[in-house]
Amino acid sequence: MQKSIAVLATGKKSSQVMAEQIRQVFSNDAITVTPYWLDELRHNPRPPIVADLALLSCNAVKEVLSPFIHPTVPLLIANRTLRLDVIDQLLELPIGCQTLLVTKTTIGATEALETLGEIGFSQLSVHSLLIDDYAICASITTVLLFDEPEQIPKWATKVIDLGVREIELSSLVALAHKLNEPLKTNIPISIQYLQEIVHRSQRMLKSAKTVELLNRQLSVVLNNVTDCLIVVDADFIIRFLNDTAQAFLGLQSREAVGRSLQQLVPELQEIVSLEYDCSPDKRVVTLAERTYHVDLQTLNDVEGQQISAIITLRNVTEVLRMENEVRQALRKRGYVSQYTFANIVGNSSTIQEAVGVATKLSASDLNVMIHGENGTGKELFAHSIHSASPRASGPFIAVNCAALSPTLLESELFGYEDGAFTGAKKGGKSGLIEQADKGTLFLDEIGDITLEAQTKLLRVIQERALMRIGGGRIIPVNIRIIAATNKDLQDMVAKGQFRQDLFYRLFVAPLYIPPLRDHSEDIPAMLESFMQEYHIAGSYIDNELLECLRSYSWPGNIRELSNIIQYAGVISDSSSSFKKAIFNRIHSRRENSTRFPIDLQPEDLPLYISILNVFAEAGQKNLRIGRQSLCNHLRLQHPAITEQSLRSRIAKLTNAGFLESGVGRQGTQITNSGELFRSQYTKA
Repeated sequence: MQKSIAVLATGKKSSQVMAEQIRQVFSNDAITVTPYWLDELRHNPRPPIVADLALLSCNAVKEVLSPFIHPTVPLLIANRTLRLDVIDQLLELPIGCQTLLVTKTTIGATEALETLGEIGFSQLSVHSLLIDDYAICASITTVLLFDEPEQIPKWATKVIDLGVREIELSSLVALAHKLNEPLKTNIPISIQYLQEIVHRSQRMLKSAKTVELLNRQLSVVLNNVTDCLIVVDADFIIRFLNDTAQAFLGLQSREAVGRSLQQLVPELQEIVSLEYDCSPDKRVVTLAERTYHVDLQTLNDVEGQQISAIITLRNVTEVLRMENEVRQALRKRGYVSQYTFANIVGNSSTIQEAVGVATKLSASDLNVMIHGENGTGKELFAHSIHSASPRASGPFIAVNCAALSPTLLESELFGYEDGAFTGAKKGGKSGLIEQADKGTLFLDEIGDITLEAQTKLLRVIQERALMRIGGGRIIPVNIRIIAATNKDLQDMVAKGQFRQDLFYRLFVAPLYIPPLRDHSEDIPAMLESFMQEYHIAGSYIDNELLECLRSYSWPGNIRELSNIIQYAGVISDSSSSFKKAIFNRIHSRRENSTRFPIDLQPEDLPLYISILNVFAEAGQKNLRIGRQSLCNHLRLQHPAITEQSLRSRIAKLTNAGFLESGVGRQGTQITNSGELFRSQYTKA
């Protein structure tokens, strides 16, 4: 006797696919299968459906489809599943992933949610435009739909088509049992179902082996870490500890896991708070007569809730040992001072005064600002200060700020983390400030750094800590800064080119290095020193040579003197050729320099004009001005001026006829030639 099955679903395609699936498992002459869907039933009124059994697509549609079925017809709710490839796509989504379910009707949405829950995808956060707030749904870019591509919203970036769900084999068996009809043997659905079971079992076995391998690898890595690593859950119950931590606690892993951290290590209770925070001022703890530095990293779930934490205990003694090794490595790389005060040549009062100030500054830990013209030996003084300081055993790192581009300078100074920018070294890189820890950082030409770099440097000086580019970790540093410049930083501050707060942080201990023309009496000693350094043999020094060297203004200062001596030594083979090479070089430099009525360089002109202006103003008021008063007055515009250097400049102006020394109370006065020179170059 032929039997009938009515298949009912909300959508036409779903009911037809389910009906065809049933036909495949029963003999066609024994069972009649008729599909029905909601729209057809609503728009084409008919008598209640009569059949031997009514199969509903899911429990969610029972209420809306039951009125169309005769009350005497028994009902069966189908269990339906998704295709294997669809399940694989869903499994690739991260736990808690926000997804948007797109359906035409609320019933369809409820049906789909029920199916996902039955299959076991409760780890996904599923929303629907027909059920949830539109603003929430509009922010979700991963979309799930059931064979309805026209429903895809325009903001979707990832779409998973769940397709039409198929009836599970268990429901087909229940259907056959209800009708007391046998299923076909070797039906495609059963073969496919068995194939899926085998395939999924193979995948699970492969995944289990992969997880086991990863766990073993992770265990090897963690157990080879010399720090104590303790993983706790939200209630501070220990869930994992490495071999170092087990040795530290004197417990095996099986004895410690599951117990409270506070119970095993009560000393950590004041350091690690319930908010998974580590007090910055309480990161050091003494345990078992050893001192440890404590660090804490949290692990959050997809909703941002903190679910566990990794506590690291690092032996401070070991850290100090590693720091010493790093410092030794830095010394091998040349990050050490190469000069001492013994290398500074000169017995003049001018240079000895500078050495005396520098020697006193060496004993302190103040930041030093060395200012003076190019080539005066600022770096030599920086090396000497470090060598004579308590930091002498630490690194000495010199940076020429003018030689690096702004971007490169920042990355070199502050370092960077892995992936901070294109071309960044894999694993990141420590900066020169970090490498100068416990030592001295010499910033030459500091007037050339950008305002952004100035801001970061100021933060390092204030907080004694830095943050690498692209990083979020605060790294403490203990450094002394020696800066050098040939620029007028006060003028740059006034023009907004240099931060005033950084200027005063660095200008704590100023040190002025005079130009060579202000201590030309040291030239003979320097000449002998350079000839020894460059292995120039012979008695090449005489009064004529010394007079030539002393009469030159040396715009390049000691560096220029060194270069000329080295050049003459290379091309000469006798005393006469040596002197001739020097005479020609100096004569050439004089010819090529800008011509002034007196022997001065263009960069010296503002100071000479300022001196003449002061004397002119004093003459107009019929006042006598002494050298000390003049020096104090000039320091407002020229902070590097000293009485010694002022004396030589007044002598040059007097020799040029621009100033004259009066008799008695008249003092020094400006001459008519001086007035003419002043007015000419003031206008220029």
